[in-house]
Amino acid sequence: MSKFLKFIVHFIVICTIVCVVGLAVPPFLGITTEIMDDSGKETNLPMGSVTYAIPVKIKEAAVGDSILYQTDSKAYRYMITEMDKKNHIFKVIDSSDKDAEPVAVEVKDYIPKVVITVGYAGYLLLATESIEGLIILGLAVLFLVILYIVAELLKKEPQDDYDETDTEPGYVKSKKELKREEKAREKRYKEEERQIKKEERARRKGKAPERKKIKTGGFVDEIYEVKDWIHSCFKVVEVRDYLSQPKPSGYRSLHVICEVDGCLVEIQVRTIALDFWANLEHQIHYKKHIEDEDLICSELKRCADEIASLDLSFQTIKDRVKG
Repeated sequence: MSKFLKFIVHFIVICTIVCVVGLAVPPFLGITTEIMDDSGKETNLPMGSVTYAIPVKIKEAAVGDSILYQTDSKAYRYMITEMDKKNHIFKVIDSSDKDAEPVAVEVKDYIPKVVITVGYAGYLLLATESIEGLIILGLAVLFLVILYIVAELLKKEPQDDYDETDTEPGYVKSKKELKREEKAREKRYKEEERQIKKEERARRKGKAPERKKIKTGGFVDEIYEVKDWIHSCFKVVEVRDYLSQPKPSGYRSLHVICEVDGCLVEIQVRTIALDFWANLEHQIHYKKHIEDEDLICSELKRCADEIASLDLSFQTIKDRVKG
């Protein structure tokens, strides 16, 4: 919704800028501009339109050209039907009127050849010539400002409560969302570092046991760093390495069984990509009777292999970046 509102604001602003430039700049470039207002001129041009014409030499004019014929009380767009260049007399006709008869007009050495007539653009200038028009323009500007503020308010999302998993399957994150996700990770890392420093200070004072500092980001080599950290904190009873020896289903993970306060606890460590596969495989297949089970298992195994290959590719990229 916020993007749609901002699009409307930007569209109106751009159109306004184009109109202002189109009205103000051409006269400085030698282009004749005829803006139709309610001045009472005799004309065949639409009310509120702007007609642009460039001066050309009389010898360059040709039958069929549209010219802008202007006097103090008239402004007509005519089409040339006959030319007497020697005496500067042209016969022209109002092409917008099917019943119009040709009329003779006297022209100078240079005549304004019509390039284009733009409808409604002149109303912007007409609005500035009356108090009512200025009030309407002011209200329009105020409306745009309010619309822009509303769009900004709708766009804002709480940074601290950002949840990376709060997206639907198949959703493609935008650059802004990826930046927010990165900021959220950095914030968590900083909080972990502060907690570790706090524990380190407490340990030095004899109030807390020493713990190894660890930072994880989802790469394969960090799984074994986590395993070493677990060894330093708990009594490890058994390690089941399904990374080096995957299950027939394609499942890959590192299971560490620890003894905590007399109880056995299993800690499963895997990358984000492998965890993604494990969660979906559990929803689709775990302890369920399904048709074409062999085909489904084969497809799940293929997906697991592709994800494992992707993990290794990212590990290689990380190693190259670290040099």
